[in-house]
Amino acid sequence: MLKKAAPWIVLAAGAVGAALRRIQLGLPDEATGFFPRSAPVSVALAVLSLLAAVLIILFCATRPASRASGCEQVFAMSTAEYILYFVCGGVLGAQGVYVFLNRSGATDVIFGILACVSGAAVILFTLAMKNGQKQDGLATICAVPPVFGCFWLAALYKGYSAEPQILLFCYEALAIAAAAVSAYYAEGYVCARPRPRTAAAASLIAVYFAAVALAGLSFPYTVVMAAAGVLSFLNARKILASLGAQRR
Repeated sequence: MLKKAAPWIVLAAGAVGAALRRIQLGLPDEATGFFPRSAPVSVALAVLSLLAAVLIILFCATRPASRASGCEQVFAMSTAEYILYFVCGGVLGAQGVYVFLNRSGATDVIFGILACVSGAAVILFTLAMKNGQKQDGLATICAVPPVFGCFWLAALYKGYSAEPQILLFCYEALAIAAAAVSAYYAEGYVCARPRPRTAAAASLIAVYFAAVALAGLSFPYTVVMAAAGVLSFLNARKILASLGAQRR
């Protein structure tokens, strides 16, 4: 029962964190233009985030080690779940096209291409799971989403490299990093090297920080982050359900 409730509990915590983030972003310091690090809302958000991450790790680490094997078993989906995966893949691809067409530099070009390929990877993965078998080359294309996350993280840092206050983008950075790690461990199922407890923890942490980050992002990155958060949520539900299940 707790395994089924965990993703929803984390999502609720993320919603609280997002509300705190919005309040934080609305309290700039008049002298510097930055919000103060010692503001109660900043402290509350930092404590909530640390507590959420620690509890998620402890929860996943204490789950039974036995599990169902094979990504076709773990990621068997209902019709609604198939639709959600397809929609997330389509959203990632569409936003990649949008960024590419409205590019203002080489970073946008690479971002757009990687987002498009990531969307295609999600769709191909969903088709493979729907058919109950992996497609040739699936492991290769499923490696693109974590690479995309790493590039997005580097691009974010580059955009704020001259910014002296890391609080302005730290939660976005944490969300992107968590999403990249979540995608990396989810890919392990395709490569027949699953690490279910680690994958579950990474996915749940990505759900939390994606929700928080949405409070501070702008279009089209809000849409991309939302898609990443939904995918992490769906992955977390599937992986958690496999924990404790017997190998077949």
